[in-house]
Order: sequence, then structure tokens, then C-alpha cells
Amino acid sequence: MPTIEINTNVTVANTDEFGKAVSKQCAELLKKPESYMSVIIKDKLPLLFAGSSDPAAIVHVYCIGNLGLDENKTFSAEFSKTLMTHLQVKSDRYYIFFHDVARQDVGHRGATFATF
Repeated sequence: MPTIEINTNVTVANTDEFGKAVSKQCAELLKKPESYMSVIIKDKLPLLFAGSSDPAAIVHVYCIGNLGLDENKTFSAEFSKTLMTHLQVKSDRYYIFFHDVARQDVGHRGATFATF
């Protein structure tokens, strides 16, 4: 169920390739099977960050569990490298919002994760 939503003002040259790289990395960082990963990439957005249109990103990480102080620090440190490598977004030009979602608040296969 982990979902990564990347909002950026950068044009992503190959969203499929980038999305697959993000999916693999985030599955490892979140300690979840990649078969449950979802990646949303929204590029070329009219996004200003600190009053500038230089490359920037707003990232949302939704996950059931495996988020917390230490996990979020690790994720942020590692994903910062991905944003710089693939999007040229510097570490002072993004925010990552972590959303620890309750099992009963995520529907899948006609039920919720609380019933699996």
C-alpha cells in the first residue's frame, strides 16, 4: 500500500524509468513488498519553493507502519540523493511529508487492510 507522490516543477524525461527506480528504492526503504508500491509522478507543475521556480519538489509518503523518527530520517537522507540525481532538486528545495495511515483507512480488494 505504500504510495509515493512526487510533485515537481522539473520535466521528468522518462517517467517510467524514474517511477520504477523510485518504486524499488522506496520498497526497500519502507521495508514493504514492491508488489504493493504505488508511485505517482506529477512533473512540470507551476511550483514555487522559497519564492523561486528553481528545481523543487513536494513529496508525500503514505504507508501503513514503518514510519517514525528514525525511519523518516533514513528515508529523507536516502531519497534526497534520488531527487538530486534524477531531478537536480537540491536538499534545500524539497519537503517530504510522511503519512502513517491506519490499516482501516486503506481500501483494497473490496475490504480494508485491517481485514487482511
